[in-house]
Amino acid sequence: MHADSISEYRVRNRVTVKILLVINWFNGGGIDNYVLDFLKHYDRIRHQVDVLCVGGVVGKNATVATNAGARVFHVPKSGWLPLYQRRLIDFFRKHSYDLVCAHLNEMSGSVLEAAKLSGIAQRAAVMHSTQAGSLLSWESKPVLRTIRRHFISGQVEKIRQSGTAFVSVGGAVQAYFMTLVPPDDCPHEIIYLGKTLPTKAIVT
Repeated sequence: MHADSISEYRVRNRVTVKILLVINWFNGGGIDNYVLDFLKHYDRIRHQVDVLCVGGVVGKNATVATNAGARVFHVPKSGWLPLYQRRLIDFFRKHSYDLVCAHLNEMSGSVLEAAKLSGIAQRAAVMHSTQAGSLLSWESKPVLRTIRRHFISGQVEKIRQSGTAFVSVGGAVQAYFMTLVPPDDCPHEIIYLGKTLPTKAIVT
C-alpha cells in the first residue's frame, strides 16, 4: 500500500495511532500467540496495527493475523547485518509508524536502532524469554560462544541506546532483563510486568 493510500485509510477509518509489531514469524510459538491474542482485542477504529515478520518465512498462521484486521509484511533478516538494517530503515520510512514494538527478546536491537534512525518517536523492546542467554549455554564450542555473546551484547546496547520503553513478561524475564538493562544505567522508561517504574526504581 502506497503512502497516499495509507493516509486515505487513516482518514476514512479515523485511525489515530499506527503501531507495528515485529516478530520472527507466525509459527505457532508463544510470542506469535501473544501477538495474535492482542490482535483480537485492540481498537480497530482508533489504531492501525501491522505485523512485520523478519524470519525466513512469514509462517503458517499469518492468515489468522490478517483475518483479525492486521496487515502482515515481510523483511527477512540478511546474512549481512547492514543490509538487513537498511531494508528495515526503508520499510519504516515508507510506512511512518507512531510506535514500533519489537518482540524479539535480546535480538530487538537492530530493529529499534533502525526505527530510531527512521525518526519513529516511540520504540519498545519486549522480552518474552531468556532464549538468547540460554543459547550461550547450549553452544559447546568456546569460540562460537564468545562470538555469540559479543553479538548479543551489541544488540542489548542498541536496545539501551535506541529504545524508549522496555517491557518484560514474567518474573524470571524481569530479573534477567534487569541484568541487561539496569534501571540505574538507563535513561528511558522501564516497564516490568505491565507496571511503569521510574528510571532508578528498585524492583523486588
